[in-house]
Amino acid sequence: MSWNGAISAKNAKIRINTSTTTDVLEAAEWSVAEESSEIDDTNFEAGGFGTLTMGVNQATVNVKAFWNPTTNQHNSPLLLNPGATLADVKLYLNDTTGKSWTFPLLKITNIQENSVVREGIRLEFTAKSSGTYTRPT
Repeated sequence: MSWNGAISAKNAKIRINTSTTTDVLEAAEWSVAEESSEIDDTNFEAGGFGTLTMGVNQATVNVKAFWNPTTNQHNSPLLLNPGATLADVKLYLNDTTGKSWTFPLLKITNIQENSVVREGIRLEFTAKSSGTYTRPT
């Protein structure tokens, strides 16, 4: 069977504090953007060409989720608030036994909530990696 180049995200999942099963976020979308800072080390000896050294690597994670009316996501156990540190976060590609992005620490930089009549109440936040992280393997 050949691969058609697409896979459904219907089984993607997010787990925060993966040592517990209570920290489930009912997410509908997540994304990871990686970047490496540039250090311009152009000098007189470069023959008129720019040169770079790559510096610090960091990932930015964006999450869109539905508001859970029975569990306030701003309270324990999730504690989704600006400036909060999320520990042991996994972004699964296909259920909780498959490949995942793994972040020992994520720091929430912003959070917003949207309320739309036909779309419900949604929670959206952005977080940045703090320290190492692992790509899906």
